[in-house]
Amino acid sequence: MTSIVLMLALAAPPRIVTIESIPSGADVKLDGEDSGLTPKELTLEPGKHSIVVSMPGYPSVKQDVKDPKNKSVLKFDLVTAERKRLEERLKKAKADLKKADAAAAKSWTGETENALNLANEAVEEAKRDLAKFEASLK
Repeated sequence: MTSIVLMLALAAPPRIVTIESIPSGADVKLDGEDSGLTPKELTLEPGKHSIVVSMPGYPSVKQDVKDPKNKSVLKFDLVTAERKRLEERLKKAKADLKKADAAAAKSWTGETENALNLANEAVEEAKRDLAKFEASLK
């Protein structure tokens, strides 16, 4: 009996954490369960937890936490995640354009011309999407 009481006394208490996001109003899932919208205060039992914050138009951001400090604030920047996704898309499109351009320089055919045109269109579309996103932040 004494060991049970001692084990209970040594058990870590639940932690209260606040989940914030940029922009606010994002969905919060704690260990796969809907938990509300940011900003959101959660009570976490001791142990490891998975927190996913998502909002339409932005990529989901996941963070695994283990026994965070009580009264801590966890911030999820969906804007930066979306900007990074769009920048990576533009980078890939430019790399594809460079490959298509190199192929066209070696042998000009209708197929290489089509590939070059498609790659150019992908770069321009990625630039427009990134510019549109940046303008939406102002």
